[in-house]
Amino acid sequence: MSTFTILGLDDVPVPHPARIKELVSGNEQPLPVEKEYLGSVLRQGPSALSTLDTQISQGHEALISLQRQRKEAEAIIRDAQFILHPIRSICSEILLEIFSWCVYDAYNVKDVSKTVQCLNPRHPPWTISHVSRRWRNITLACSMLWSNIALDLDQYEVIDTSDRVYMFQLGLYLNRSRGCDLSVSLCSDYCLETHPVMGLLEAGISQWRNLNIGLCPSTVKTLGENVFPLLRRLEVTSFVLFQENEKTVLTAPELRIFISRCNDMACSLLGIPWKQLEMFSCCNASNRHCVEVLRQLSSAKSLNLTVHKMNNLDLADGAIVIPFVKTLEFEERKCEGVMARLLNSLTLPSITFLSLTFPKLSVSTFPTTFDASTTLTSLSINCDLSHANNSTLFLVFLKSTPNVTVLRLSAAGIPNNVLHGLTLMEGKDSLLPSLLVLKIAPGVPLCEVKLFIGMLESRCTEDEDDNKKGSGSDSYSCGSIQEPLNEETSGRRKLKQLRFQQPELGELRQLNSEDQRRWDTLCSSLEILYNFESF
Repeated sequence: MSTFTILGLDDVPVPHPARIKELVSGNEQPLPVEKEYLGSVLRQGPSALSTLDTQISQGHEALISLQRQRKEAEAIIRDAQFILHPIRSICSEILLEIFSWCVYDAYNVKDVSKTVQCLNPRHPPWTISHVSRRWRNITLACSMLWSNIALDLDQYEVIDTSDRVYMFQLGLYLNRSRGCDLSVSLCSDYCLETHPVMGLLEAGISQWRNLNIGLCPSTVKTLGENVFPLLRRLEVTSFVLFQENEKTVLTAPELRIFISRCNDMACSLLGIPWKQLEMFSCCNASNRHCVEVLRQLSSAKSLNLTVHKMNNLDLADGAIVIPFVKTLEFEERKCEGVMARLLNSLTLPSITFLSLTFPKLSVSTFPTTFDASTTLTSLSINCDLSHANNSTLFLVFLKSTPNVTVLRLSAAGIPNNVLHGLTLMEGKDSLLPSLLVLKIAPGVPLCEVKLFIGMLESRCTEDEDDNKKGSGSDSYSCGSIQEPLNEETSGRRKLKQLRFQQPELGELRQLNSEDQRRWDTLCSSLEILYNFESF
């Protein structure tokens, strides 16, 4: 509907808009026809405005009604989406599996003081139990979700949490664990013998399966007065012990794993059943107390040792024999030569995996009398081969490991003499003749490309004697590379895999046409993989 229709001027001649502007801007008198039009406007105007106001009001009410209906429709759609959301139809078993990945593993930490506090209501499992009634029922019904207890007791002193609230939360948490095996992580710089939380924790000590402690000696001694019938893993982290403290004897018949971090006195002040341990880790293996413990590890299968302090290494009592150790990871952070001395004193007749890590910009002293020539099949070396005489020492050590099938080499650069040493040639003593897998970290090392390709080519060529013997190399699989070699496969074997740790560093660059052709040929016969983390 036009404005003229509303004003009732459909039958009245309407002047041109330009004429109206001319009359408005000047003092000229309108023509009689124009006067008739203007008079009609004044007579019909108020009625027309009233009609428009009524229509505007009706339109506004209609708009409000439509907006309200839209909001109602949105709410209905949102409710339907919420009700039919896939997560609401997930069965309880799958939800429980998802929830278990949300819960913090108190025993799987390196620094107990940085754990997520189990009583923090802003973290699982507390948060999960407040999402919905169904989630709450699932959370409360599963004691496993409440099996990780991590407490930094000093933190609650700082925020001035009352003992009553603290004890109530912990009691509720323990009650929800309901007999489940517990992983407990405790940290405090103060003596807690009389702290009310200790009594509450000790009441459930029969459930402790994993224990990670960063406590003062007197508190540890108080804990040691209990029996730990299920304790399997003990980790001592970041607390200061003094030699004048009395030894704390822990009664833990099921203990199999012991880890000492940042504290080389733990071995001296903790009396535990060393002979039954299967895994032992010490932050300073050159400590005399650690050496004494090593002599008692008659059941150990895995060792993780570090040297970072200069100690008077006492090996006067002869060789250290650990008959069942299969895995040894050794890191030297300081004190050049100490790791080699300790390795030379070890007799490990069952070892299959050895990892040696040397500090950067230092001489890498390899063991000379450590004998693993028969059983060792996997070797990891992390050292600066370009420093001093390290490359020569490395090659000499490889002569004592003829049965290694997997080599992991972490080095920024590989000198030419190492590439020459690893290249198989007729009339030359072969290093690592049984090598099947070569892992290089982080990627393609700084080296002479032609020599690197030549070394790989020499190891990808079938050996005629092996073909005649039918050594079975074609049946190679990743799952069998760490098994000791038998007499039938003692000859030279063909390299099967080349692995780089970082994909972006796994390409050879700036190759000429001939080298590119050789590399392409290798890629067609050699399995090249990227992005590995460990053995």
